[in-house]
Amino acid sequence: MEEYLRWLPKTLRTILRCEVTDDNLVSFYLRLMSKPLLVLRLDEHGTDQNLVLKIVGGLLANVEESPNGRLEFREVLQGQSVMSAIHDFSPSLPWYLYNITQAVAHLMVMKAFGHHLRNLCDRPPKLEQELQAA
Repeated sequence: MEEYLRWLPKTLRTILRCEVTDDNLVSFYLRLMSKPLLVLRLDEHGTDQNLVLKIVGGLLANVEESPNGRLEFREVLQGQSVMSAIHDFSPSLPWYLYNITQAVAHLMVMKAFGHHLRNLCDRPPKLEQELQAA
């Protein structure tokens, strides 16, 4: 989850900005917009292997209809793989529009993030240390 929150705004920096506050809120904005697209809050009940971000607001989420929406990152296979899933999410867009826009964008982002994680795992340890020191 932490890597996702580092990677996403860096990868989409021309169109997206991300704010993380001390009270565990993460807000995603389109550049030049003052209202967030999505607001997430770290769920205190998560574990090191199962981190959950509750969907608590934003233009793209209908939290009144589905107050239990969440984005989950779960380590599986003794930390060899990570699964991500959206649960109980209700979009503010009509479903037909959501399916051809927001859902497609989310799928593309998560596939790109999967490639990013594979690339991180394939780096030699020395190179990883050098990158972290930079």
